[in-house]
Amino acid sequence: MAFFAYLGYYTEGLGSYLLFIGISGALLFLMLVPVYVSKALGRRLAFDFSPEGLIASDVARERIPWSDIVGAKVQYFKKGEGVRLEIREDKARQLKTSWLAKINRPFYGASEFYVSQGGTTLYAYQLAELINHRGVSEPTE
Repeated sequence: MAFFAYLGYYTEGLGSYLLFIGISGALLFLMLVPVYVSKALGRRLAFDFSPEGLIASDVARERIPWSDIVGAKVQYFKKGEGVRLEIREDKARQLKTSWLAKINRPFYGASEFYVSQGGTTLYAYQLAELINHRGVSEPTE
């Protein structure tokens, strides 16, 4: 962007369109860098399994008790897969949902939420199994 600003000033002077675009782009970049750096450094866990319940950062920051989780199933898309988490409807209304869950609510309904397996090394089917088994993995023999 700084190159565009220099090029616009060099070729056309102060009234250049390229100068305006270059300065605007550079300012936007400088404003967004701290936001992305803070997001990268303040990374919270995507999932937190405990005996009390589940924290799924895609849905809400608060812990969802296991008794309120109806189940989870894998949902396939054209270029990937994810997990569809179903929560009791009365509890789903009480959740302080994330912005992503608010955007997805018209597509999935009031009590179903889309959860990506991003931030974990698990596949979607493994994550759905863990949620359905209340966070306890099956012993392998």
